[in-house]
Amino acid sequence: MTENQFIVAGYLGSKPELRQLPSGTDVANARLAQSYMLLGKNEERTNWFNLTFYGKLAHVAMQFEKGDNIHITAFLEHREWETKAGGKRNTYEVVVKKCHRIASTKTQSHGPDEDNLGSDSSTEQGTAGVLASSQTDDGWVV
Repeated sequence: MTENQFIVAGYLGSKPELRQLPSGTDVANARLAQSYMLLGKNEERTNWFNLTFYGKLAHVAMQFEKGDNIHITAFLEHREWETKAGGKRNTYEVVVKKCHRIASTKTQSHGPDEDNLGSDSSTEQGTAGVLASSQTDDGWVV
């Protein structure tokens, strides 16, 4: 058995950018900062993750703003490519399967029609968030 699941919460470094693949699929990209304190030291470190949102989730991502605190469930995908100069590059992308906003950078609160795109256990527990509500064939709520 293998499993490729990545769960993280952090702050968006910029507003997501929307584009379309040649196939017509919508894709949004954003960077997520996740900070932590080193044990036994008074030192903070930050990890940066490249997030990719496909399809309906790309439009959900466009509702997020720079600085929003979001929670995602995703999988990691490895990509390799060649530069114009012939050098080989590779990276890991975080492909988002489920997401919601934990807290907004906006000072005003969002109404339920603005923030929720579907039901989720986090909403039932009182966390206002932007959620996608469609089902995929693999059972993920995206």
